Amino acid sequence: MKTILSITLLILSLSLFAFDITFEGKPCAKVIISKNATAIDNYAKDEFIKYIEKITGATLPVTDKATDGNNIYIGEGEEIKSLIKELKPSFDWESLSPNGILIFCKDNNLILAGNNSGTIYAVYTFLEDYCGVKFLTPEDEYIPQNTSIITDAIDYSYKSPFIYRDTDFKFYNNNYQYDLKHKVNGYFNPVPKELGGHHVPLGFAHTLVNMYLKPEEYGKEHPDWYCMRNGERQVNHFAQLCLSNKEMVKELTDCVLKNIEANPDIEVFSLTQNDTSNYCTCPECVKLTEKYGHSGALLTVINQVADEVAKKYPNKYIDTFAYSYTKDAPTGGIKPRDNVIIRLCTIECDFGHPLYGKNNTQFLKNFTVWKDISKNLSVWDYVVNFDNYLFPYPNFQTLQPNLQFFEKNNIRHIFEEGDNADSIGFLNNYKQYIIAKLMWDPDLDLDKETKTFFDLYYGDASEDMLKVLDTIKRPFLQNEKIYLSTYMDACNYFSVKDWTDCFTHLNNALKKVDKDTVQYDRVLFDALGMYTAYRKCLRSVKVKLEKKGVIPFTLEEYKALLTEKAPKYGLVNYNERERFNPAILDREDFPKEGTKPQLCENLSDDDWVDIQENTFLQVHPLSGWSKIVDDPKASNGKTMYMDPVATDNYIQKSLHNLYIDDMIKTADVYMVYKVLPGMAKGVAFGGAIYNDAVALNDTFDISSEDTPDGEYITRKIGTIDMKKTNFRTHIILHGNGNKDLAECMYVDRFFLILHR
Repeated sequence: MKTILSITLLILSLSLFAFDITFEGKPCAKVIISKNATAIDNYAKDEFIKYIEKITGATLPVTDKATDGNNIYIGEGEEIKSLIKELKPSFDWESLSPNGILIFCKDNNLILAGNNSGTIYAVYTFLEDYCGVKFLTPEDEYIPQNTSIITDAIDYSYKSPFIYRDTDFKFYNNNYQYDLKHKVNGYFNPVPKELGGHHVPLGFAHTLVNMYLKPEEYGKEHPDWYCMRNGERQVNHFAQLCLSNKEMVKELTDCVLKNIEANPDIEVFSLTQNDTSNYCTCPECVKLTEKYGHSGALLTVINQVADEVAKKYPNKYIDTFAYSYTKDAPTGGIKPRDNVIIRLCTIECDFGHPLYGKNNTQFLKNFTVWKDISKNLSVWDYVVNFDNYLFPYPNFQTLQPNLQFFEKNNIRHIFEEGDNADSIGFLNNYKQYIIAKLMWDPDLDLDKETKTFFDLYYGDASEDMLKVLDTIKRPFLQNEKIYLSTYMDACNYFSVKDWTDCFTHLNNALKKVDKDTVQYDRVLFDALGMYTAYRKCLRSVKVKLEKKGVIPFTLEEYKALLTEKAPKYGLVNYNERERFNPAILDREDFPKEGTKPQLCENLSDDDWVDIQENTFLQVHPLSGWSKIVDDPKASNGKTMYMDPVATDNYIQKSLHNLYIDDMIKTADVYMVYKVLPGMAKGVAFGGAIYNDAVALNDTFDISSEDTPDGEYITRKIGTIDMKKTNFRTHIILHGNGNKDLAECMYVDRFFLILHR
């Protein structure tokens, strides 16, 4: 634990009333704790005494009886409730449920109390708001040095509008002490039961197949419980359930009831779809979907389970998703039962602008209908760029408006998904800090809280780092058409001026703290994150920036610094799927690893792009549906094997980096592949050049008859008009679920011929 700054503050009252806690390093009050104090009360008491001693050097005495002097009451015992009723007759203690706080100071009494873990929250709130303590990171706390703490009259009570405040940022994973300081209490915030506990939906996510009806347990005897795709049942962990199967629903219900019985302390039980689009297409499920939509078809099962749960366990809840193909609200009049929680996910949204803005009209439409038909609506929100954790992710201007929107619409359960692997990334520590603050109080003074954090965390570099924050928000505040996705591996939303201003402020910040190793490294990591994004900015912008001379590192310096600092400062993952290692920094955007295609023989290296199998994103790497194998006939000796067993995407390749070169007008896309036929003829695989932002979905079929001699062929699969699409363009390939049509397919490479 570190003291970041040491300054002298004296909290003096200008009113006639003054309550002395300490004076000139001596205790002036006693802490009153009940003989029957709970673990929560004792934890709160110990934390209060510990931090008052750190601030003042004085150790407050503890007793279980009121004294004639100043008394500090901590807890929610009957004695304290009686005192509150005497001093504050109109106050309703029940208004603090489930974990609100009360800070009340009058006469010679200071009360720090709350409902459940609210007592601990009250202590930390007093330490922060009235004593100046700040819990910046798990390792870095600001503790002012005051020999005297004197406060005036206080009458403050508060409870968060969000009952369930969850985030998976690394700060809060497996660190209940920090969770309590920032008042987060969700699945990823494991506060011990004796200290108030946390909200734990059993299973959390993707549970229907992976937790309840596992294929290895039920699949052999009941293949009809699992989804049908192209006429065949998919009995694997990437399938969805057959929602029309009554026998399946009965077994699922029995499993849920057994889980409730085995876990009496759990309130919410997750019944959630897999993270795939393999919904059932059997005739009966198609009828359900036509009548109710995908979400309504799912609700026909969820509601049946919920009805049986309500009969036996009226205080338990069933939790399910509105996500991916179930995100649209149901049709046909069906709605969730009162004991069903709908978790609406925002993953497709634009996060550069508020969720209620013009770029998010479909989400707002779904949100409005779900809110109208659901008694319990929860939100799974996203505050991270999964493609690159080092990048600046300029959603800071939407964090407060979005949470205020949820507050206004009476959402009570919030999960903010972030970077759960790393404690370092561009302004990542600030983001982790401020999100927890906003979940507790969406209406806090954000500018004030931000400046406090920056002043304490960055020291003399604070002013310049605040300018960096303002600069990265600027494009989105000025242009409502820019779309900020959760998957962005290119950074083309900053202008030359934006880049210039950012690097100028970062350079100034580095100079101002070059004598302070800790603060220098904090600024340095933000600068390295900005440089990571700069590597993938538009070519025309990059040329202009190089002429301006504002770039803080050479490429070699950047690689060396990031490699050196990564282990020390907690850089674990480079993106959602890759662990960080220095080799990533040496990987070119489109390395040319194979022999030159015949169609490219007369082209310069700048006029064609090689996309080899080792750069493909395998959507389900553990499924075995796709894997890299050796093949001497492939252009680089390796190829991507694909099995047609399912219809979900197997592999995809982002073309984000293609858009860095803004001189390209069009790109012809070619695929090199071969198909080993099965027992029947027909379309064995499918693919598309896809862009969800501009409704581009140029599909193509791959037949088992394409390569009858078993040799690789080169096929043009489309042309991308670079002026009509954008950086969210992908190539995707999928199976069709019919093993008879092909034994497998091998994809050697894609390559692109560029036209400027």
